[in-house]
Amino acid sequence: MPVRAQARHLGVLAQDAEQPGTHTLAWNGQTVSNAPAAEGSWKLSVTAVDDRGIASTAERQFALNDTIGSLQSVPAEAQLRPKARGVVAATFTLAHPARVTVTVETRSGIVIATVLDRQLGPGAQKVLWNGRTWTGALAFTGAYQLRVVATNTIGAASLIAPFLARRQ
Repeated sequence: MPVRAQARHLGVLAQDAEQPGTHTLAWNGQTVSNAPAAEGSWKLSVTAVDDRGIASTAERQFALNDTIGSLQSVPAEAQLRPKARGVVAATFTLAHPARVTVTVETRSGIVIATVLDRQLGPGAQKVLWNGRTWTGALAFTGAYQLRVVATNTIGAASLIAPFLARRQ
């Protein structure tokens, strides 16, 4: 069955005969001339014609938002100590002003601490986590992740950086 997919006004991203089933379509966020696509609201439309000649279309809205980039957790393996101030640093860049929330989570997404929740300007950012949970207790040894969410007029963008923590 031929499948036609397009986003905003970029044109056709794929046009191939496909077998029935689930298919993944990747878009690199660039125009057909390899320039970065404009940030903002986009719509992906997929139109297919089955073997009986019946057409169907599915559409999904999404946002292209480059507000946040290059998130790293430093160090990759942190030593948790009772009197430490900055055990893990979340370093990232903001291309635009945004309301930023930085959380420390288990790898399954359970928030154990909110490190930051405020408006930040564009540029390089560094936020420190002291190794403590939201209750004030020292976190346990384990695998964690930093999640940074930046929200502005374009929408919300988020990145995740994993790290390990070991109690001393």
